[in-house]
Amino acid sequence: MTGPGQDTTVEFWFEFASTYSYPTAMRIRDVARRAGVQVQWRAFLLGPIFRDLGWRDSPFNLQPAKGRYMWLDLARACEDAGIPLQRPSVFPRNGLHAARIAAIYHEEEWLPEFVERVYTANFAEDRDISEDTTIADCLRNVGADADEILDRSRSDAGKAALRDQTTRAVELGIFGAPSFIVGEELFWGNDRLERAIQSARRDRPADLRTVTSPPAATAAIEQGTRSLGFDMASDRATGSLLRALAASKPDGLFLEIGTGTGLATAWIADGMTPGARLETIDSDPSVVDLARRNLGADSRIEFSIADAEQLLESATGTYDLIFADAWPGKFDLTDRALDLLAPGGFYVIDDLLPQPNWPPGHGENVRRLLEHLETRSDLAIARLDWSTGIVVATRRS
Repeated sequence: MTGPGQDTTVEFWFEFASTYSYPTAMRIRDVARRAGVQVQWRAFLLGPIFRDLGWRDSPFNLQPAKGRYMWLDLARACEDAGIPLQRPSVFPRNGLHAARIAAIYHEEEWLPEFVERVYTANFAEDRDISEDTTIADCLRNVGADADEILDRSRSDAGKAALRDQTTRAVELGIFGAPSFIVGEELFWGNDRLERAIQSARRDRPADLRTVTSPPAATAAIEQGTRSLGFDMASDRATGSLLRALAASKPDGLFLEIGTGTGLATAWIADGMTPGARLETIDSDPSVVDLARRNLGADSRIEFSIADAEQLLESATGTYDLIFADAWPGKFDLTDRALDLLAPGGFYVIDDLLPQPNWPPGHGENVRRLLEHLETRSDLAIARLDWSTGIVVATRRS
């Protein structure tokens, strides 16, 4: 069943022997569901592609140093995603029968769960996915007729389905797994999943994605942000929310932790009344300089280049809106920041959905933060599966 805006599709091309396809296969259903994007599951074989390159084995076996790095990196990726990993005693394993089944039954409702179970058998349980008993177990666990499906996978029609799908992968320019096709765009790698999903979301109806009437300084700040190579600027959708919240607090006092290049600062200021005031702090002079050049004439904004932890520890007043867009006030000194929130005030944090620039282990930090916020009985919390992933908490009166 699809809802409004769910007319966009990502083709997910995977190979059962592919290491990085494992965490992708285990994550993609949830990531796509939260984004309102549909997934088409496309199994194929890398073997014919590798043979055309003169390779008779996985490149991770042909280049031992690359292989050692891959297993360490895969362990990090699985840890970040909360996915178990047991290095297979045989690599790569033959996923031919599983791939034929996935090619033939790609429209069945049980197919995504079957794919997940095969990957789990190989990369979490060290089971041989070339054996019929393993594949039969995976099929029975999703309620499918294992005997009938295995027989069909050996038929000429089953062989042709996978062969045609592999040929199609080559025609699309696919050279590795996992890969994603969005329209005519190709994305490759587990770390490109979120980017592919974002690309698919662009095709949603305009009224769901368009942010209207950005602040006058937005274009100049965005251009300067790109010139600096700064990749942590706030999303426009987040900015539009901050503007609305600021407008709800006439003559309020606001705090932004993490000025960055000033994008969110501009949106907050755009919602402020003449008597409102915004304190914004960052420890990086180079980005704050860009914000000041574009917003420094606004007397309602007070810029500080300092350690946000010291500000949080020494502050004595309360704020009607706190946007915690840096480590302090978000992952560190969270309770201290919330103590500075006035009754009825808003505490906003973003970047809670997986991002390409997340460092290793960041997903666990997000999980712990969300769990901690739920323990605070003095907060009313809304988790917004929107923009980059937002939480808005209101201090109960």
